[in-house]
Amino acid sequence: MPVITRRSTEQNKTAYSNQSVKSYSMKYSKNTKPEILSLQEEHAALNREIQEIQEWWFQLHELGKPHFGEMADRISALRDLLAAHFCHEENTFDLPMVLQLSTDKVYQVADLQDEHEQFLNDLRDIVDRLKKESTEYQYWGDAQNDLEAFIDRLSAHEAAGEAILAALSRDESVNNGQKS
Repeated sequence: MPVITRRSTEQNKTAYSNQSVKSYSMKYSKNTKPEILSLQEEHAALNREIQEIQEWWFQLHELGKPHFGEMADRISALRDLLAAHFCHEENTFDLPMVLQLSTDKVYQVADLQDEHEQFLNDLRDIVDRLKKESTEYQYWGDAQNDLEAFIDRLSAHEAAGEAILAALSRDESVNNGQKS
């Protein structure tokens, strides 16, 4: 029988602080701003959290025992991490940093930030529907389909964010007289 694990809320809250900057040293110069590295770490933490939810969901599927309430709790914890990440992004992408980018990238940053509230609302809707169990989701697979569609959209959003961070890192290297 597979073991179903659950991380505590405290572990979720500290997910970012336990990350290593070493994994990003190859991708970014040593002079990359700490804010950029921090956002990269958060992206990695979000990816790990999503992977854990997906693995847990698969384990439950194999057992044939849906846990609507616990899944709602896990997705709610993901939403909290995502909200903190979005807040950090919005506060980090201050005007001087963003103005280093090309005009199209500046508009892309604004577009990405405009998506944040919708992502959080979508997750809240999934959580609310899971808490109502079978009144909203008649089948466990329906909830999984909604979550997977959300994850696909979020992955595209975060990939675009990674491209922005890479552009900022290149600009930072150039501004410091280095080649990227």
